[in-house]
Amino acid sequence: MEKNKPVKTFKAGGVKASVFENKAEYNGKQTTMYRVALDKTYKDSNGNWKSTSSFNATTELNRAILVLQKAYEFCVKLEEKTNGDNKDNGDVVEEEYIE
Repeated sequence: MEKNKPVKTFKAGGVKASVFENKAEYNGKQTTMYRVALDKTYKDSNGNWKSTSSFNATTELNRAILVLQKAYEFCVKLEEKTNGDNKDNGDVVEEEYIE
């Protein structure tokens, strides 16, 4: 069985958010939905690479927020492109970037 590979991965340091595509039926129509996996990779004391879903609040949480925001924006654009404008996208009405 082939492992489902992400369509896009966003990284900040050792923190990454990977976007996966899922085909499903929604209201009687075939649709594509996306899910996001968040994790952090690090080397243990023996030099082996490990993965965790736990983040340091002061040094890694900001990176998790950043990659999740990027993944969210990517997914919203993909869903609009893939499924058209007739799909309910939750509470997203309009995006405005404030500098």
